[in-house]
Amino acid sequence: MRAFLATVRSLGKAGLEIDVAPFDWKSPALHSRYISNIHYLPHPSQDPRRWAEETAEIVKRRGYDLIVPMCERSLLPLVKYEDLFEPGQIAHPGRQALAAFIDKAETKSLALACNVPVAPGRLLRTSDNADNLIDEFDLPIVIKNTASYRIESLDYRSKVSIARKPEQLSAALADLDPAEPHLVEGYFPPSGKGQGVGVSVLASKGTVLIAFQHARLLEPAGGGGSSIRISEQLDPQLLEACRSLAQRTVLNGVAMFEFRRDRVTGEAILVEVNPRFWGSLPLAIFAGVDFPCMLYEMLVKGKQPKQPDYRIGCQAQNLVNSVYDHLFRSEGRRWKGIWSSFTDIGMAALKGVGLGPRNLCFDSFDRKDFAPGFREITALPRVLVGRINQRKQKLPESRNVTPQS
Repeated sequence: MRAFLATVRSLGKAGLEIDVAPFDWKSPALHSRYISNIHYLPHPSQDPRRWAEETAEIVKRRGYDLIVPMCERSLLPLVKYEDLFEPGQIAHPGRQALAAFIDKAETKSLALACNVPVAPGRLLRTSDNADNLIDEFDLPIVIKNTASYRIESLDYRSKVSIARKPEQLSAALADLDPAEPHLVEGYFPPSGKGQGVGVSVLASKGTVLIAFQHARLLEPAGGGGSSIRISEQLDPQLLEACRSLAQRTVLNGVAMFEFRRDRVTGEAILVEVNPRFWGSLPLAIFAGVDFPCMLYEMLVKGKQPKQPDYRIGCQAQNLVNSVYDHLFRSEGRRWKGIWSSFTDIGMAALKGVGLGPRNLCFDSFDRKDFAPGFREITALPRVLVGRINQRKQKLPESRNVTPQS
């Protein structure tokens, strides 16, 4: 929802007519004032080819300038069946960049070739077991599928497991699909004092034109979406790493390079690359880097955007993640979590009408587009119940394996 809504608002405020084809027909984002038409198509997982054909029919009939895939579920089938569309009509990073960044094993190999630090690791072998992996990497150990989504199973998003105990590692290995390739990696930093850092870029034929950096201020210990992020100055070393990877893959579009930074030493490694718009996009726009508009100007108008001087120290908060963290991940008494949740909801509502701290924004709230934020508040109980049920299904007490998205 975050990247989708931020993109709709960005392009809509620029005066463009925006139509959408959602996967979640109940999303609060669909109530944005900047959406002109909503096309309800069957999910692409049912038949990716047919979904692409129906999308192409709508595009031809409506005469759109640009199609912006918001996640892998639309990106993969649109690129695979790109011949159904006009040349350059789909905003994707290029086939070479997509192949390198969708597959985490390919990303790792590319990073090593470009001298970009990564966690120690390799492809999992059928002969591997908990004992030999602990001997090789020590605990904690990270196990993840080489791709979050595959064209053959667009309705399933693979998860990442962090095993901190031998029994957790054994359980995680037993749960893996032997037909799917997986990476096994050592945890970084081993001390656990790590922080997620993202460098978002817009590149033209391999040359990075725009860059923005943020850090996670609050994130789950087991991984997943962060509750609060902050804009910070570009780290020259991280930016150079992004430039090297973009040049090697001839990146043509947007991407977010996710790093893990040691809070003590400052050392950082590349974790993965998202070759499409990312969840923290609202923060970049709030800080002064309007990626969707610049992407449109570059791909449709042929303009080369220039690096803006964005604001440092801006914070963006995800209301749903924040409330979930307060209620189910916070330490201490339950009433504190309840009180903090009400405080966040109240602050989000104030920001939605243009009040509150100037350096703080909430992902879904905008004083010129209040309906999605209001709808998110009213949908909170349903969303939280859904998350609790998902957690119960994925974390049986007998196994206690911690997932990371």
